[in-house]
Amino acid sequence: MNEGAAFLVDRVLGGTPMRHWVLSLPIPLHGSEGTWYILAYDSELCGEVLGAFLKAVFRWLRKKAKSELGLRSVEQAHPGAVTAIQRASNHLALNAHYHTLATDEEIGQVAWETCKRAREILIRRGL
Repeated sequence: MNEGAAFLVDRVLGGTPMRHWVLSLPIPLHGSEGTWYILAYDSELCGEVLGAFLKAVFRWLRKKAKSELGLRSVEQAHPGAVTAIQRASNHLALNAHYHTLATDEEIGQVAWETCKRAREILIRRGL
């Protein structure tokens, strides 16, 4: 993982300031139904949760770029990200989580928006 991230930063992404974001669902979203298990094996759900996370990150980045760069519209900002999905924790317990490289920005608002969207996805699926 570290070598791949280093390659992307050094050889692909260049000098753009990046942040290594890690998204793990909090315990209240585990659910008694074993959401971690489902998230680890349901690629569609895994993609939906990642999409919610990236949507929150990109919304924040576009808003920030508009104000700091004087853009007329947030549509003029084109953020990007690279994500690796891991399905185990460092002690090999099942724990689906995401490692994303994206432009360096504030985390709080993105985390809250991601939490709300991930919860909506799980509720919609009856999880």
